[in-house]
Amino acid sequence: MKYSTVIAIVFLLFIYSCNENEFIDSHINKTYAEFPTNTYSQTIPYTEQSPYSLAIPYQIFGNSLKKNDTLIVRITSNYFTKNSDFWYDSVRIITPLTIFDTVHISIATNKIWEGGSFSLQCALVSKNKSITVSKNAQSCTLFFTRESFINYFTGTYTCFETSTNATYDVSFIRINNDSTVYNTNFWDFPLTGQQLPYVFRKDAEQSIAIPESEWTDKLGKKYTVSGTGTYTLNGTFQVSFEMENEQGIVEHSGTHNFTKK
Repeated sequence: MKYSTVIAIVFLLFIYSCNENEFIDSHINKTYAEFPTNTYSQTIPYTEQSPYSLAIPYQIFGNSLKKNDTLIVRITSNYFTKNSDFWYDSVRIITPLTIFDTVHISIATNKIWEGGSFSLQCALVSKNKSITVSKNAQSCTLFFTRESFINYFTGTYTCFETSTNATYDVSFIRINNDSTVYNTNFWDFPLTGQQLPYVFRKDAEQSIAIPESEWTDKLGKKYTVSGTGTYTLNGTFQVSFEMENEQGIVEHSGTHNFTKK
């Protein structure tokens, strides 16, 4: 009884192993194409000039492909017109060594504006059926935005302070204004929650202003801060500032040089 039970278990394991291998082999012996996700997002930098460049990655896996084959990429939109507003190479040559590939899209149209959000619908189609397109990952929606002027200046910067030779990190955030960002670490000594506004102007001088603003340091001391400066479109800007105490005396002044990280 004991030995017959062991033999039965071994036999069942053998059958299970065979079925499992058949299942694995039947899948590995195909070549699949799919998008890694059903949605993909991209931001067109404010400084990028038209035509803008977009990209959608997809992946190939499996080992049955013995020679080059072809995938067709279809990109559609209810807003943009193919071959007029946007264009791309719809025929993709897949080799036996291809693991990843990218569809590159060029788009040039006055339908895109700063801060706008847009989308394109993308699908993969097997031309010769040697490549199987995964049913659940055959389509992808590309969501993209055109970065606005003021969003270009948000983010983390290294600040060099000329009056103290100190270097520290600051962050600029946008709240709800199209021309103003806020420094969350002014002078590297703000009371928690204190933010200082910087107004960026789209003028010939590429000017910046800190409007007179009340600001409190970590010790609870209040100042009225103001300043002026200029910006570039390569990730740097500088602002000269003055800090008046409550008696109206300029207690601190200097220049901050900011470099985006």
